[in-house]
Amino acid sequence: LDQVLKALHLLNKNGVFCNLVFIGDGSEMNSLEGLALSLGLNKQVWFYGACYDEETNAELIYNADLCVAPGNIGLTAMHSMMFGCPCISHNDFCWQMPEFEAIHEGETGCFFKRDDINSLASTISKWLEEKGNKRQEVREACFKEIDENWNPHKQIKIIKCVIIYKRKKRGEKMLDILKETIIDGVKLLPFLFITYLVMEFIEHKTKEKTKETIKKSGKYA
Repeated sequence: LDQVLKALHLLNKNGVFCNLVFIGDGSEMNSLEGLALSLGLNKQVWFYGACYDEETNAELIYNADLCVAPGNIGLTAMHSMMFGCPCISHNDFCWQMPEFEAIHEGETGCFFKRDDINSLASTISKWLEEKGNKRQEVREACFKEIDENWNPHKQIKIIKCVIIYKRKKRGEKMLDILKETIIDGVKLLPFLFITYLVMEFIEHKTKEKTKETIKKSGKYA
Protein backbone atom coordinates (compact mmCIF):
# COMPACT_ATOMS: atom_id res chain seq x y z
CA LEU A 1 0.00 0.00 0.00
CA ASP A 2 2.95 2.34 0.51
CA GLN A 3 3.50 2.07 -3.27
CA VAL A 4 0.22 3.90 -3.87
CA LEU A 5 1.34 6.82 -1.68
CA LYS A 6 4.71 6.99 -3.41
CA ALA A 7 3.00 6.90 -6.81
CA LEU A 8 0.65 9.70 -5.72
CA HIS A 9 3.68 11.78 -4.65
CA LEU A 10 5.26 11.17 -8.08
CA LEU A 11 2.02 12.15 -9.82
CA ASN A 12 2.05 15.46 -7.92
CA LYS A 13 5.56 16.14 -9.18
CA ASN A 14 4.35 15.51 -12.72
CA GLY A 15 1.42 17.89 -12.31
CA VAL A 16 -1.24 15.20 -12.04
CA PHE A 17 -3.30 15.78 -8.93
CA CYS A 18 -5.82 13.35 -7.47
CA ASN A 19 -7.15 12.20 -4.12
CA LEU A 20 -6.71 8.86 -2.42
CA VAL A 21 -9.05 7.04 -0.03
CA PHE A 22 -7.92 4.09 2.10
CA ILE A 23 -10.85 1.94 3.20
CA GLY A 24 -9.90 -0.48 5.94
CA ASP A 25 -7.84 -0.78 9.07
CA GLY A 26 -4.87 -2.80 10.22
CA SER A 27 -1.33 -2.87 11.52
CA GLU A 28 0.01 -0.69 8.67
CA MET A 29 -2.34 2.22 9.33
CA ASN A 30 0.08 4.24 11.49
CA SER A 31 3.03 3.78 9.16
CA LEU A 32 0.92 4.73 6.14
CA GLU A 33 -0.34 7.85 7.87
CA GLY A 34 3.25 8.76 8.74
CA LEU A 35 4.39 8.22 5.16
CA ALA A 36 1.53 10.34 3.78
CA LEU A 37 2.50 13.15 6.15
CA SER A 38 6.20 12.94 5.28
CA LEU A 39 5.39 13.09 1.55
CA GLY A 40 3.11 16.10 2.04
CA LEU A 41 0.02 14.18 1.00
CA ASN A 42 -2.06 14.60 4.14
CA LYS A 43 -4.53 16.92 2.36
CA GLN A 44 -4.99 14.48 -0.51
CA VAL A 45 -5.29 11.22 1.44
CA TRP A 46 -8.34 10.20 3.46
CA PHE A 47 -7.92 7.28 5.84
CA TYR A 48 -11.56 6.32 6.07
CA GLY A 49 -10.97 3.31 8.30
CA ALA A 50 -12.85 0.02 8.46
CA CYS A 51 -16.33 0.00 6.95
CA TYR A 52 -18.74 -2.92 7.13
CA ASP A 53 -21.79 -1.11 5.79
CA GLU A 54 -22.24 -2.24 2.19
CA GLU A 55 -24.27 0.80 1.18
CA THR A 56 -21.47 3.10 2.32
CA ASN A 57 -18.87 0.93 0.59
CA ALA A 58 -20.96 0.96 -2.57
CA GLU A 59 -21.14 4.77 -2.52
CA LEU A 60 -17.39 5.13 -1.95
CA ILE A 61 -16.47 2.66 -4.69
CA TYR A 62 -19.06 3.86 -7.20
CA ASN A 63 -17.78 7.44 -7.00
CA ALA A 64 -14.10 6.47 -7.29
CA ASP A 65 -12.31 6.73 -10.63
CA LEU A 66 -10.04 3.79 -9.87
CA CYS A 67 -9.40 1.00 -7.43
CA VAL A 68 -5.63 0.57 -7.11
CA ALA A 69 -4.39 -2.76 -5.73
CA PRO A 70 -0.58 -2.83 -5.93
CA GLY A 71 -0.51 -6.40 -4.58
CA ASN A 72 -2.60 -9.40 -5.64
CA ILE A 73 -6.05 -8.10 -6.40
CA GLY A 74 -8.24 -11.17 -5.74
CA LEU A 75 -11.87 -10.58 -4.81
CA THR A 76 -11.24 -6.82 -4.56
CA ALA A 77 -11.67 -6.80 -8.35
CA MET A 78 -15.12 -8.36 -8.01
CA HIS A 79 -16.16 -6.01 -5.23
CA SER A 80 -15.00 -2.93 -7.16
CA MET A 81 -16.36 -3.84 -10.57
CA MET A 82 -19.78 -4.81 -9.27
CA PHE A 83 -20.10 -1.13 -8.31
CA GLY A 84 -18.68 0.04 -11.63
CA CYS A 85 -15.15 0.87 -10.53
CA PRO A 86 -12.20 -0.20 -12.77
CA CYS A 87 -9.07 -1.70 -11.24
CA ILE A 88 -5.31 -1.36 -11.54
CA SER A 89 -3.02 -4.14 -10.35
CA HIS A 90 0.43 -5.58 -11.14
CA ASN A 91 1.20 -7.59 -14.28
CA ASP A 92 3.07 -10.51 -12.71
CA PHE A 93 0.24 -12.94 -13.36
CA CYS A 94 2.09 -15.94 -11.89
CA TRP A 95 1.62 -14.27 -8.50
CA GLN A 96 -1.89 -12.98 -9.11
CA MET A 97 -5.19 -14.40 -7.91
CA PRO A 98 -7.65 -15.78 -10.53
CA GLU A 99 -9.82 -12.67 -10.42
CA PHE A 100 -7.19 -10.61 -12.23
CA GLU A 101 -8.73 -12.01 -15.43
CA ALA A 102 -11.65 -9.62 -14.93
CA ILE A 103 -9.28 -6.75 -15.77
CA HIS A 104 -9.30 -6.13 -19.51
CA GLU A 105 -6.63 -3.64 -20.49
CA GLY A 106 -8.17 -0.27 -21.32
CA GLU A 107 -11.73 -1.43 -20.61
CA THR A 108 -12.18 -2.51 -17.00
CA GLY A 109 -8.76 -1.45 -15.78
CA CYS A 110 -5.09 -1.93 -16.56
CA PHE A 111 -1.81 -3.33 -15.27
CA PHE A 112 1.51 -1.89 -14.17
CA LYS A 113 4.93 -3.47 -13.76
CA ARG A 114 5.09 -5.20 -10.38
CA ASP A 115 6.85 -3.20 -7.60
CA ASP A 116 7.66 -0.37 -10.02
CA ILE A 117 6.50 2.99 -8.63
CA ASN A 118 7.18 4.83 -11.89
CA SER A 119 5.12 2.29 -13.82
CA LEU A 120 2.26 2.55 -11.32
CA ALA A 121 2.26 6.36 -11.48
CA SER A 122 2.35 6.45 -15.29
CA THR A 123 -0.41 3.80 -15.50
CA ILE A 124 -2.68 5.84 -13.21
CA SER A 125 -1.89 9.02 -15.15
CA LYS A 126 -2.58 7.40 -18.51
CA TRP A 127 -5.89 5.95 -17.32
CA LEU A 128 -7.12 9.28 -15.94
CA GLU A 129 -6.07 11.04 -19.14
CA GLU A 130 -7.74 8.53 -21.48
CA LYS A 131 -10.76 7.48 -19.41
CA GLY A 132 -11.37 10.47 -17.15
CA ASN A 133 -14.21 11.75 -19.35
CA LYS A 134 -15.62 8.27 -20.05
CA ARG A 135 -16.65 7.33 -16.53
CA GLN A 136 -20.10 5.99 -17.42
CA GLU A 137 -18.71 3.97 -20.32
CA VAL A 138 -16.19 2.38 -17.94
CA ARG A 139 -18.90 1.67 -15.35
CA GLU A 140 -20.97 -0.17 -17.94
CA ALA A 141 -17.94 -2.21 -19.03
CA CYS A 142 -17.34 -3.23 -15.41
CA PHE A 143 -20.99 -4.14 -14.88
CA LYS A 144 -20.98 -6.19 -18.08
CA GLU A 145 -17.81 -8.08 -17.08
CA ILE A 146 -19.29 -9.11 -13.73
CA ASP A 147 -22.75 -9.91 -15.11
CA GLU A 148 -21.49 -12.04 -18.01
CA ASN A 149 -18.38 -13.76 -16.65
CA TRP A 150 -18.48 -13.80 -12.85
CA ASN A 151 -21.92 -15.16 -12.09
CA PRO A 152 -22.61 -18.65 -10.64
CA HIS A 153 -23.90 -20.06 -13.95
CA LYS A 154 -20.78 -19.06 -15.90
CA GLN A 155 -18.43 -20.30 -13.17
CA ILE A 156 -20.23 -23.68 -13.01
CA LYS A 157 -19.89 -23.95 -16.79
CA ILE A 158 -16.13 -23.24 -16.56
CA ILE A 159 -15.66 -25.81 -13.79
CA LYS A 160 -17.55 -28.43 -15.85
CA CYS A 161 -15.34 -27.73 -18.88
CA VAL A 162 -12.21 -28.18 -16.75
CA ILE A 163 -13.48 -31.48 -15.32
CA ILE A 164 -14.44 -32.82 -18.77
CA TYR A 165 -11.06 -31.76 -20.18
CA LYS A 166 -9.16 -33.46 -17.35
CA ARG A 167 -11.21 -36.65 -17.73
CA LYS A 168 -10.53 -36.65 -21.46
CA LYS A 169 -6.80 -36.15 -20.94
CA ARG A 170 -6.75 -38.87 -18.28
CA GLY A 171 -8.54 -41.23 -20.70
CA GLU A 172 -6.05 -40.42 -23.44
CA LYS A 173 -3.17 -41.11 -21.07
CA MET A 174 -4.62 -44.50 -20.11
CA LEU A 175 -5.03 -45.43 -23.78
CA ASP A 176 -1.44 -44.38 -24.45
CA ILE A 177 -0.20 -46.51 -21.52
CA LEU A 178 -2.21 -49.53 -22.73
CA LYS A 179 -0.96 -49.07 -26.29
CA GLU A 180 2.68 -48.82 -25.18
CA THR A 181 2.28 -51.88 -22.94
CA ILE A 182 0.95 -53.97 -25.84
CA ILE A 183 3.71 -52.79 -28.18
CA ASP A 184 6.41 -53.53 -25.58
CA GLY A 185 4.84 -56.95 -24.96
CA VAL A 186 4.86 -57.81 -28.66
CA LYS A 187 8.50 -56.74 -28.90
CA LEU A 188 9.39 -59.07 -26.01
CA LEU A 189 7.58 -62.15 -27.45
CA PRO A 190 10.46 -63.36 -29.71
CA PHE A 191 12.93 -63.06 -26.84
CA LEU A 192 10.61 -64.87 -24.44
CA PHE A 193 9.96 -67.62 -27.01
CA ILE A 194 13.68 -68.15 -27.61
CA THR A 195 14.29 -68.18 -23.86
CA TYR A 196 11.55 -70.79 -23.46
CA LEU A 197 13.09 -73.01 -26.16
CA VAL A 198 16.56 -72.73 -24.59
CA MET A 199 15.20 -73.64 -21.16
CA GLU A 200 13.29 -76.61 -22.57
CA PHE A 201 16.40 -77.79 -24.43
CA ILE A 202 18.53 -77.54 -21.28
CA GLU A 203 15.90 -79.33 -19.22
CA HIS A 204 15.59 -82.11 -21.81
CA LYS A 205 19.36 -82.63 -21.97
CA THR A 206 19.96 -82.56 -18.22
CA LYS A 207 16.81 -84.33 -17.01
CA GLU A 208 18.42 -87.78 -16.41
CA LYS A 209 21.54 -86.28 -14.91
CA THR A 210 19.45 -84.19 -12.56
CA LYS A 211 17.53 -87.28 -11.39
CA GLU A 212 20.79 -89.14 -10.65
CA THR A 213 22.14 -86.15 -8.72
CA ILE A 214 18.97 -86.01 -6.60
CA LYS A 215 19.14 -89.74 -5.83
CA LYS A 216 22.75 -89.45 -4.72
CA SER A 217 21.99 -86.47 -2.51
CA GLY A 218 19.66 -88.53 -0.30
CA LYS A 219 17.71 -86.65 2.30
CA TYR A 220 19.46 -83.37 1.41
CA ALA A 221 17.81 -83.49 -2.01
